[in-house]
Amino acid sequence: MAVALLAAAILSGGGAQAATTEKSVATELRTVFGRSAPASDEGRGFYRNRSFKPLWVDERGPSPNAKILLTTLKEAERDGLDPDAYAAPVPADAAGAAPDRLAEFERTLTLGLIRYAGDVGLGRAGGRGAEMSADKLLEEAAAATEEEAFRRFLDGLPPRHPGYLALRKALADHRALEARGGWTAVPEGPTLRSGMTDPRVEALRRRLRVTGELTEGDDASPVFDDVLELALKRFQKRHGLDEDGALGRQTLTALNVPVQERIRQIALNMERWRHLPGNPGADHILINVAAAEMTVVDNGRTALSMRVVVGQPTRQTPLFVGRLTHMILNPTWNVPRHLAVEDVLRKIREDSRYLSKMGLRVFAPGENGEEKEVDPSTVDWPKLGVSRFPYRLRQDAGPKNAMGRMKFVLPNPDDIYLHDTPQRNLFQKARRTESSGCIRLEKPVDLAVHLLRRQPEWTRDAIEASIDKGGQQTVRIKTPFPVYFLYMTAWVGDGGDVHFAPDVYEKDQAFARLVLRSHGTGARGVTRTVAR
Repeated sequence: MAVALLAAAILSGGGAQAATTEKSVATELRTVFGRSAPASDEGRGFYRNRSFKPLWVDERGPSPNAKILLTTLKEAERDGLDPDAYAAPVPADAAGAAPDRLAEFERTLTLGLIRYAGDVGLGRAGGRGAEMSADKLLEEAAAATEEEAFRRFLDGLPPRHPGYLALRKALADHRALEARGGWTAVPEGPTLRSGMTDPRVEALRRRLRVTGELTEGDDASPVFDDVLELALKRFQKRHGLDEDGALGRQTLTALNVPVQERIRQIALNMERWRHLPGNPGADHILINVAAAEMTVVDNGRTALSMRVVVGQPTRQTPLFVGRLTHMILNPTWNVPRHLAVEDVLRKIREDSRYLSKMGLRVFAPGENGEEKEVDPSTVDWPKLGVSRFPYRLRQDAGPKNAMGRMKFVLPNPDDIYLHDTPQRNLFQKARRTESSGCIRLEKPVDLAVHLLRRQPEWTRDAIEASIDKGGQQTVRIKTPFPVYFLYMTAWVGDGGDVHFAPDVYEKDQAFARLVLRSHGTGARGVTRTVAR
């Protein structure tokens, strides 16, 4: 706002200052940068290299590009940012177009651009692990001399991924809902189902009407009919809930999250997009751990989507970027030591036949560093534990193997991979936090077909035939596929609906605090409690 006010004051100076020259402003700029504190002199190298020639001021005062930038900074709220964060303090009596005032305006606007570009492009909490070069940024801005070119430059600062741009629209839509009064909470009470009559049904109808799930029927009707049930199922689908069409405790809680909380949740997840390392590219896989869903993107379009199972809250799936390099058909499973000690050992003690039932074999260190297979009946299992477990457990390939029929490998320090599973029932659950960190796939064969689509010898029939034949086989993927493990509690689906996921790992609050600590209290959208 300070920049905008100063610009207005400058523009009001009229013809009296029309003869102001770039040279006189450059002289003042040299002085301004000379007295600025080290913490606020970003861009000094850029100005020194151009002999302090102003970027935003010409002989008429603020240039057309300066006015475009002022408008962009004023509209920073559309990206969940605070417009006031991009204006350095200016003298309260600033007016007219005197060279010293224009020089101060130049510096203020430059610092505003630098900070805005960093926040909207890299994130407010040091996203992408990179530092933005202020001088390089200003050089790119200076090169965009034409107004349309400069607009394209500014438009290119935020992430261009469709997921981010869709959330930006969702943010605007929810702010419009807020301006219209948002929605009214549905009263507490017992579970309501189709066929029931209850005064609370009217409140439920009005609530679903506001967010568009309900488009027909009489809002004054107290009857819970089939139309209302379908509308409630749509709401439940958008919010990661069991789609039973009943107004139970979890659904009521989600319905009654205020629109202001949803606005903050959307803004927070836009911030997460800004923290992604680099450009995902035209072909990539996105795994939203919070939603337990996978999206395969081919040439910028969704080619495949599926439900997945992710890590339990106590064994969380880590967030990272990997490259899927190969897949293994009919894999064996080497049980990680911590799982063998924490999970399998207990089951062996409870059932002496557990190992044979699950196809698990026991190996121990042998001579010359080689392993030897051990008869499980010779092991004193009750005496083993965390401090003493000198064995390795391996599960043979087969219908009970935890990897299912195929495993997709992306080398990483945590040994996280994607795989099939014999537990197909897990994909019917709304909340799918059941694994020990790795990703279980609803449609593993479909994923394999897509990854090998440019390797004509590996058709669907060929993949399934190799699996049926038995025997472990490694299949290399000619072009490694980027895989992004994200944590998004708000996103927009292919149909344009805004989805919200429960904060299963309770990361929203911690991330909001991180942004606050790194940016101060002026970041609207994440400054207060974020909805879970």
